[in-house]
Amino acid sequence: MTDAQLIRVAQRYLPHVDALVLATLLDGFRATKSEAVGRAMVSGLLQSQVSIGEPDARRLQEILGSYPESVRAAAQPLLARLEELQRTRIRRLQKMEPMLYAGGDVGRGRRIFFGEKVACYQCHTIGNQGGHVGPDLTGVGAIRSGPDLLEAIVFPSASFVPGHEVYTVETAAERYAGVRGDGDANSLTLITGPGAGGTVRIPRQKVLSIRPSTVSLMPEGLDESLTRSELIDLLAFLQQQTSRETAHNQAR
Repeated sequence: MTDAQLIRVAQRYLPHVDALVLATLLDGFRATKSEAVGRAMVSGLLQSQVSIGEPDARRLQEILGSYPESVRAAAQPLLARLEELQRTRIRRLQKMEPMLYAGGDVGRGRRIFFGEKVACYQCHTIGNQGGHVGPDLTGVGAIRSGPDLLEAIVFPSASFVPGHEVYTVETAAERYAGVRGDGDANSLTLITGPGAGGTVRIPRQKVLSIRPSTVSLMPEGLDESLTRSELIDLLAFLQQQTSRETAHNQAR
């Protein structure tokens, strides 16, 4: 987009766009260093009522780095607001931490994991069951602490497991986001979601750019889809996954 078009987007859409679209719009502001565009972007975001997640906060800080100092100065109130949001997230995790020790029912947690309400199994494997979009969770209880598991559910973009980083690939016509799969000299593969339709093969000659994404394929809000007791049971089940033998026995 031209600078004039970006200013129009900032004025008309940034104040009202939802969280799902915000990431895509923000990426459009990487293409210029115009002070006028930068100020319009900051003004639009200051008017927004959307709770900007940690990935979008990091994205915004990267984008601001290419703009003049005057734009970064204008963004200080916005960055201060984002820092307060981060403190709020930390307090939220601390408040939820007792759920890790509440004596959840592992059997019920297993049914939640493999059930359709949140369908964790579509992307994650435990034992010999589940999908392969996200990390294998068979021994996750042995390698991740309870607080780490809680953060991964509540704020899935806070960190990525090595080998499961998300990349954004742009062509002239499309933008894709996914985990890198097997490729060859002529094409690359992105795993964009569960199932046979969740894999995209892109000819290398059509690729304009590849860059790491700060946004997980796992959506935020999973914990809000569950009742408190369901989340306690799911956490108990995941903490119990300390070996492949455990997972095998629970699947019998």
